[in-house]
Amino acid sequence: MSIAWTIKSLAVFAAVAGLARRGRARHPFPRWGPGNVATLIRAGGVSIVAGLVGEPPAAGRHGATIAIAAAAIVTLLDWVDGWLARRSRMTSEFGARFDMEVDALLILVLSILVWQYDKAGAWVIASGLMRYVFVAAGWLFPWLARPLPGSFRGKLVCVVQIAALLAALLPAVTPPASSTVAAIGLFALAYSFAVDVEWLWIRRSIDNQSAIRNPQSAISLLVSLLFLNATLTFGNVWPTLAVRWQAQLSVELAIAVLLLAWTPWRRAGVVSVVWMALIAGRYAAVTAPALYGRDVNLYWDLRLMPDVASMVLRVASWWEIVAAAATVALLAAVAFVILRAAWQRTVSGLANPRERRVIVATAAAVVVVFAVDVSVRGFHEPAPGEDERVQVVSRPVSAIYAHQIRLIAAAMAKNRPRPGIVDMRSDFSRIAGADVVLIFVESYGAVTFDRPELAAGLAASRRAFESDIDGTSRRVVSATVESPTFGGGSWLAHISLLSGIEIRDPDDNALLMTEQRDTLVTAFHDGGFRTVALMPGLRQSWPEGRFYGFDDIYGAERLAYRGPEFGWFAIPDQFSLERVDTLEIRKTPRPPLFVFFPTISTHFPFVPTPPYQPDWARMTDLRPYDAAAIVKAYQEPDWTDFGPGYVDAMSYVYATIGGFLRREAARDLVVVVLGDHEPPAAVSGEGASWNVPIHVIAGRDMVLDRLVSHGFRIGLAPARAPIGKMHTLTPLLLDAFGDRGHQSHAR
Repeated sequence: MSIAWTIKSLAVFAAVAGLARRGRARHPFPRWGPGNVATLIRAGGVSIVAGLVGEPPAAGRHGATIAIAAAAIVTLLDWVDGWLARRSRMTSEFGARFDMEVDALLILVLSILVWQYDKAGAWVIASGLMRYVFVAAGWLFPWLARPLPGSFRGKLVCVVQIAALLAALLPAVTPPASSTVAAIGLFALAYSFAVDVEWLWIRRSIDNQSAIRNPQSAISLLVSLLFLNATLTFGNVWPTLAVRWQAQLSVELAIAVLLLAWTPWRRAGVVSVVWMALIAGRYAAVTAPALYGRDVNLYWDLRLMPDVASMVLRVASWWEIVAAAATVALLAAVAFVILRAAWQRTVSGLANPRERRVIVATAAAVVVVFAVDVSVRGFHEPAPGEDERVQVVSRPVSAIYAHQIRLIAAAMAKNRPRPGIVDMRSDFSRIAGADVVLIFVESYGAVTFDRPELAAGLAASRRAFESDIDGTSRRVVSATVESPTFGGGSWLAHISLLSGIEIRDPDDNALLMTEQRDTLVTAFHDGGFRTVALMPGLRQSWPEGRFYGFDDIYGAERLAYRGPEFGWFAIPDQFSLERVDTLEIRKTPRPPLFVFFPTISTHFPFVPTPPYQPDWARMTDLRPYDAAAIVKAYQEPDWTDFGPGYVDAMSYVYATIGGFLRREAARDLVVVVLGDHEPPAAVSGEGASWNVPIHVIAGRDMVLDRLVSHGFRIGLAPARAPIGKMHTLTPLLLDAFGDRGHQSHAR
C-alpha cells in the first residue's frame, strides 16, 4: 500500500491511544490491564482499516481484501479483551467504554469503505455515524446520556452490523446485493438504537429502576412484527437479485401469530427455521421472473444445480468459492439470529395480556381481509407487477410451495404421451456438394430487434455483418420462430430442432433420448454428409450425441484451447470455428459436412467478451490477443445493467460469423444462424416474447427462394411475427435443402 496509507493508519492509532490515555483517569486500577491492552491491539487493527479511506480506486480490490481480513480479526478478538479483563479481575466502566468506542470506530470506517468502493450509496455511512449522533444528542438532552444496562441485543446487533459491512465489502458481493446486505445491517442498528432511546425515555421520569428492569417495548414489538411481515411481502428490484419493501400484509404471519396465541408451543428458534424456508420460497418466486422471464420450477431448477456447481468450481478460484460460501453462511446465520429475536419479542408480546389483545385482533383482521379478497376476486396467479398495484395481502408463500408440489407431481407422472414419428425425408439436391453449418447462438433473441436500445447498439455490427455476407457473394433470408424455452435451457431448443418434436421440459427430453429415432443429423448422414458436433462448452460425457447420431464430437478437451479464458466456458467462439476449419473443413478429399455448433461466448452474464481477432491464425497461439484488448475485455461489468455487455457479446458473434464467411469466401457454404432462446429477463425486460431470429446465409438462390416461399424475409431483419415454433423449422429446412422424395428409416 502507499506511504499515505501508512501515515493515516499511524495517525488514527495515535489519536485513539491519546484519547484512551486521557480517559484512563476513570480506570480504577494502577495497571493498564491485559483486557485494555487487547482492546488497544484491536484499535491498531481498526487503524489499519482506517488508513484505506481515501486511497485511490486502483487499490480498491486489494484494499477491500485488507479491510476484510483486518476487520475480521478485530471482530473475532472482541471477546478476548473482555475475557482477559474478567480473568484478571480488572473489569471496569472505562474498559467497557473503550471496547465500545473501538467497535464504533470500526463500523464508521467500514461504512465509509463500503461507500468508497461503490458497494452502496452514501446512506450507508449512517451506520457509522449513528453512535456519534447518539452521543452528541446526549449533550443536548441529558436523559439520553444516562447509562444503559448491558444487553445481549446490543452486542448481537453490533456483530450483525460489522458482519453485514464485511459481507458488502467482499469482492464477490456486488451491487445491488451489497446494498441489500448493508441495508439489513443498518436496519438492525436503527432498531437497536430505537429500543435504547425508548428505554431512556421511560427511564427519565421513573426513579425506581426495579419497575423498569424488563420493560415491554412497544417500539420493539411493532418493529418485530413489521420486519416479519416484510420478510414475506418483499418484491423484486427489476431486473436484479435485490429486493425492495412492498406495502402489503402477510396472511401467513397473521395465521402463525394466531396459532402461537392459542397453543402452548412457542419455540421461537423452530419457528425461525420454518420462516427462513418461507423467505427462500418468496425470494425464488419474485426473483425468477425478473432474471429468467418465467416462474421458478423447483423440479427442473434444482436438478440443474449440480451442473451449475460444477461450472462454478471449474471457473472460480478456491478463495472466491470459500468467500461466497462464507458469505452465504454468514447471511443465513445473521438472518436466523434476527428472525429468532423478532419471534422471541412476538412470543413475549403474546404472553402480555394487553399486548396479546392488540396482536390477536390485528392478526384476525388480516385473515378477514385475505378471506374477503379471495371471495371477491378469487385466488389467482398475479400478473407481473400486480402485487404492487392492487393486492392488499401478498400471495401466500405456502401457495407457491403447493404449486411446486403440483409441478413435481405432474413431472413425475408416468402417463406422458409418446411423440409421433417425424418425417425426415430429403434428397438434399439443392445443397449437393455444399457444407452446412448450423450455428445455435446462445441467448440470441428477437429482443435484439424489438428493443430500440439494443437494436441501436447493434446497428453498426449488423451493417458490418451484412457487408461480410454481400462481400462473399452470398445472400441472407431471415425469420423468427418461437423457442420452447426462455432465458436458459438451450438443449430444449437444440432437441426441438434436431428431432422435429417440441420439447419444453427436461423429462420429455430424457424420455425422447431413450428412443431410437431419425433426427436432422441422421438425415444428413443418410444424405452422404459427415456430421460433426462442435461443442466447446462440453467437458463431460454427452449421451445426447449418440441419440442424435453424430459421426464425431469435438468437446473442450479435443479443441485444446490454451489462451486466456472468457466467461463460464472459457473458449472463444472464434477459436472454435478456427479449430473446426483446421480439423474438418480444410481436409481433402472428404464428403460434404454438416456442422452443429452451439456458441458459448454470449452466455449470461455476457462478460468478459472475447475481443475479435482479425488475424485468425493467431487464435491457436498461447497469446492470441494483444494486452490492451485483454485489459479492455476484463473491465468490471455493470451488475445492475446487463444490456451493454449483451450488446458487446452479440456484436462479437456477428463479427466472428462474418469473419468466418470471409475466411471461407471461396467455399460453398450454407450457414444457418439461429437463436436458442431470448436472453434472461434482466436484459429482455418484462413481457418479452419467446421468439428468436433465424438467418440462412448461402450463395444458392434455390435454397433461399424456397425459404422465402415459407415466410422468410430477404435481408438480416426478420418479420416480428414468428413463422412457427422451433420444431416446425425442421421440415421447412429439409424442404429447402432438397426434394422430399424418399423416406428415411428408423435406426
